[in-house]
Amino acid sequence: MIKGKVEFTLVTIAELVLGYLSPTMIIILQCIVYFNNTNLDQPYWFFYWELVAWTAFFLWLRFGLMLRSVKAFSLPIRMIQESFVQMGAFLLLVMFGVFAFTNSFLAIRQVLYITTAGSEEPVEPPFDKTAEVHDL
Repeated sequence: MIKGKVEFTLVTIAELVLGYLSPTMIIILQCIVYFNNTNLDQPYWFFYWELVAWTAFFLWLRFGLMLRSVKAFSLPIRMIQESFVQMGAFLLLVMFGVFAFTNSFLAIRQVLYITTAGSEEPVEPPFDKTAEVHDL
């Protein structure tokens, strides 16, 4: 019987998830390539390349966490890790603000769409992405 108290903090849970996530993503990528013999340059394969990018990100993050075992890197990596943990509440508020602004602009766009739905004239958007830019 094991005596003692085991505490799981947010950092240890994130490390456990990261430890299993990156190898699992590598296996998924290899299965996609092995079982699919089509060309990966096709436009509908964008999700594959996005998955490759996320896999690389998680692998580098895992490598950075493994560097804690080296004495020279232990203190700076621990400091960076604790900084991100302490910034968690602030980053949550920032993301909440970004999502609130996104929602408000999408609501404005929807109102404009609904109010101009019955009109016969084409509606000019306030910003045209395809318009040429001229020097003033």
